[in-house]
Amino acid sequence: MGEIIKKLQEKVKGKKIIIWDFDGTIADLGVDWEAMRAELVSNISPGKSGLRINELVSEYIQQGKKSLAFSIIKKYESAAKASINPEVKEFILKNKDKFKMAVFSDNLRETIEQGLSSEKMTPAINILVSKEDVAEFKPSIDGLIQISAYFKERNKKAYLFIGDRDSDGECASAFGIDFFKIDKKVN
Repeated sequence: MGEIIKKLQEKVKGKKIIIWDFDGTIADLGVDWEAMRAELVSNISPGKSGLRINELVSEYIQQGKKSLAFSIIKKYESAAKASINPEVKEFILKNKDKFKMAVFSDNLRETIEQGLSSEKMTPAINILVSKEDVAEFKPSIDGLIQISAYFKERNKKAYLFIGDRDSDGECASAFGIDFFKIDKKVN
């Protein structure tokens, strides 16, 4: 049994709903984030070069260029070769009947669906909330509100959000649910 599985088994005690981030948690997409960021900057304004990807996408949306931003993201996410975290996959498949599960990710829906489908994990996921489904990106709680409404579970102690980035933890904290950080990089 792997280290992640051991830690997860402790963290999920008493939980009913597990919310997964996708890239860096379930999978490593291997996206060339710097090239994506550079292309996003070049199509909007060189003066925006200090912004993070989600901040750049928000700028595109404010300027009415959402479809352009998403087409750039799709280009890079589609070109990447995803590798699935085998320990997380094992946990999801072994526990699909024990927990309700969701994915809340800053990746595009198509990218997430392809990754889950290729590993036969789709049936284990009750709801998927992607970048296209939210008005604001993480650490906004918009996606967690959608997931909570779907499951109709008001007890925040019933939830566990699992992710790899500080923004995932900030999101969980702002929504008032527990968070488990996956520190190990996918092979």
